[in-house]
Amino acid sequence: MNNNVYNKTRRYIGMEQIIETARNYAIQGDYEKAISLLQPLTESENIVEKLEAEYQIGYVHYLQGNYDEAEKQYKKTLDECIKKDLIEITGKCYCGIGSIYNQQGKSIESIEEIRKALKIFKETNNLYEQSRCLNNIGVTYGRINFYEEAVLYYSQSLAIAQGIGDKRAEGYMSANIAENYLKLDQTKEAGFYLKKAYSLFNEIGETKPLGVCYSLFAELYYKSKDYDNAERYFDKGIKLVGKDKFFLANIFEKMFKMYEQKGDRIKQKENLLKTIECYKELGNDSKIAEFKNKLVELEYITPGKPL
Repeated sequence: MNNNVYNKTRRYIGMEQIIETARNYAIQGDYEKAISLLQPLTESENIVEKLEAEYQIGYVHYLQGNYDEAEKQYKKTLDECIKKDLIEITGKCYCGIGSIYNQQGKSIESIEEIRKALKIFKETNNLYEQSRCLNNIGVTYGRINFYEEAVLYYSQSLAIAQGIGDKRAEGYMSANIAENYLKLDQTKEAGFYLKKAYSLFNEIGETKPLGVCYSLFAELYYKSKDYDNAERYFDKGIKLVGKDKFFLANIFEKMFKMYEQKGDRIKQKENLLKTIECYKELGNDSKIAEFKNKLVELEYITPGKPL
């Protein structure tokens, strides 16, 4: 967006609307438009406007999967916010840094950073950001296989999202709860929350999360050994999430588990390699190591033979 278009836009809408528009562009995958809207705000003489825009640029990098750049942006903004005593943006930066640590497999550091943010948002009574923090703690617990704890934090986040009418967050929380119930083999509860998430994302027109929902439906199918429908829904999910490596890693990991259950070693290896490639791009060393170990086991351990 050129400066003339930006200035014309700026006359008619305020900072919050510009940022909301930029976030929507980023969520839909149009990162260039998001940055072009935010960049001029970083030159503002209004320090709150400037630092909020800088934080949001970090968020766009995060959504792109550019975690090193996002971390650099968040930490730069955090330092300035602490100097200026800008509590709200400080909390957002802590939460953002925690989310990056989670993607990189640094679970303890992730929870520590997000708890700093949650403390701030409880003090400022910012329910929207409290909901985000509780969700992100849930994500981290889920990653380290503490599924019941994950459901607990997601449920707290869901209650806040419902209370403030945030349908997007409500959809994500419902999908997250469904995924963790699947991991606990509580398929009835998983199905209830999954249908709820699917309905909400359809209503608000969110494409990538619908792809995640399809992958969760696929998981429900393969757990009941309906592999044809499972494969069909996995394919739908892959098409909708596009090039998003985070969502793709999640889907390929599920497909590996399906073929493991089915006993198809060729497809297991194929999806293991795809999962590893995604985690390489995400910079998650612990996940890379985990799936490389699975690959070694698959290639060198003959089924039915004792170790």
